Order: sequence, then C-alpha cells, then structure tokens
Amino acid sequence: METEQSGFFDGAPVELPSQTSSLEPLTADGSGVTCLWLSRKGGRSRVYKALREDYRGDPLYEQLLRKDFEIGFKLMHPHICEYYSFRQIPSLGNAIEMEYIEGRTLASILKEGRPGTAFCLKVLSETCEALDYMHGKQIYHRDLKPENILITDRGHNVKLIDFGCSDSDSHYSMKGPAGTREYASPELISGGEVDARSDIWSLGILLSKLFPGYRRIARKCTRPKQEERYSSASEVFTAVSRRRRFGRWAGSAAAAVIAAGIGLGIFMLNQKSAGEIDPDALFLSTGQQIEEYMQNL
Repeated sequence: METEQSGFFDGAPVELPSQTSSLEPLTADGSGVTCLWLSRKGGRSRVYKALREDYRGDPLYEQLLRKDFEIGFKLMHPHICEYYSFRQIPSLGNAIEMEYIEGRTLASILKEGRPGTAFCLKVLSETCEALDYMHGKQIYHRDLKPENILITDRGHNVKLIDFGCSDSDSHYSMKGPAGTREYASPELISGGEVDARSDIWSLGILLSKLFPGYRRIARKCTRPKQEERYSSASEVFTAVSRRRRFGRWAGSAAAAVIAAGIGLGIFMLNQKSAGEIDPDALFLSTGQQIEEYMQNL
C-alpha cells in the first residue's frame, strides 16, 4: 500500500552566507512541498532542504520551513539527523543545511520483505531512544513512519528525519492537524491535544510492520484513549523485550512439556492392560495444555 504524503490536513538561528558548491538533486519525484539537494565541498557532503519552486515565497510554507529548521536545530542525538544552518541560496531560496546520510529509508527496506529479527530489534531500539530524547525536550515528531527513518549503509544505524510536521512548546503557531493518515493518531487527525503518546500511536503501527506477531503490544500503543497507551517509547521497547524473553522461555517449557507427556504416555501405555488409566485421555489433556500455553505468548 502506498503511503500518503506528509503534510498538514485541511482544516533565531544565524543565517550564513549563500556561497555553496554545485548542487545535485536528491529528490526522485516531484511530489511534496520540499526537495533535497546534495552539495559536495571541501571533501564533505551536505544536504539542503528547500521549498519547491511553486511554494517559494509563500508565507505559510516559508514559515513551515523555518519551523522545521528551528526544531531540528535543537536536537543533538546520534539517531537523529543533524541540522547545521538556515541559508539563503540564490538557486533555491531559503534552505536548511543538514547532515548527509548514506543509507536508505526503512520504507524501501520493508518493501523487499521483513528484515531479520536482530535488524528489526536494532531499528526499534534506536527509534525509541530518539523518541524518548525528543519527548524529553517536549518535542513531538507527529509524522513517525518508515519513510522518515533512515538506516545507514554502514552499521545499520537509525537516523530520524523530517521535522516539518513536528511541534514543540516554544512554537505557538501551526499546531493544526498534520502528519500521514496511515500513521496518525485520532487526536492528531482531529486537531485534539497532542503529546508524546501521539508518537506512541505511530510507533505501534511501525511495530506491527517490524513484528507482526506482537499484536497485543501494538494494540496497546494504538488505543483510542491516550491515557490507555504506553506512556513512553522506552516502555514500548521494554514490553517487546519482555515478550521476546517470555517467548524463548515458553518455547523451552513447551518442548519440556511435550517430552514429559510423551514419556509419561509411553509409561501409561504399558499400564493399559491393567485398565487403570486411559492413555488417549492423557495425551488429549497434555495437548490442550500446550495449546493454551502457546496462545498466551
């Protein structure tokens, strides 16, 4: 299923000189409000995020670009893309200068099939770390989705990107409904009060793609009432870790129960001639216990 474009639903950093090297387009298509350009200068690479030509000069979109920068500039975390400056470039207009990351979006990786468990755990862990850091600064992403999670080619490290729909306590304007509908919480779509638990909703949708079998945890993330969801991203990852540990223990326990049942069944078969016990009933009881056990994983 194609993911909708991010955006708002209907309803004072120093500016640096404009000198820059030649620019190479990074954005593949013509959709969206912004476009990305790659600049290579002095042996280093930088990315510039600017408004598409049709939107340049529009007060609303210019303000959104500035807000994107002001929020991103506050964030210094190993799993968040680093923002450097807000610049005026003759060919682009106002632009955000930010870290160049060699990697792919999680969305493109998931299109090839679900990655291995170790990879998914690493992505979930580092995404939760980044969200907890943001939430600690009273900043809410409001558009968490695989397209906004970059995975580096080397080390497969998470880099959270795109704060165009984000919100913080220091901004009082443009707090309307925003994000991507597939991942947006009910309160985000309706224009209700948004907090960290709105990102938890989006994290639950992401969790269902990384770990399809962890439906119980994903459902708690996406409960309609915010107070019934997990209170933090780290709490979600803890629940996943406990579920995995329990699953390994339960698998070993189930194997032990099966082995014990077989051994006991063989013993009871030898007693059948005495008419003291029904081995078929014994095997049925053991099977029911194992089935109930596995359903509770």
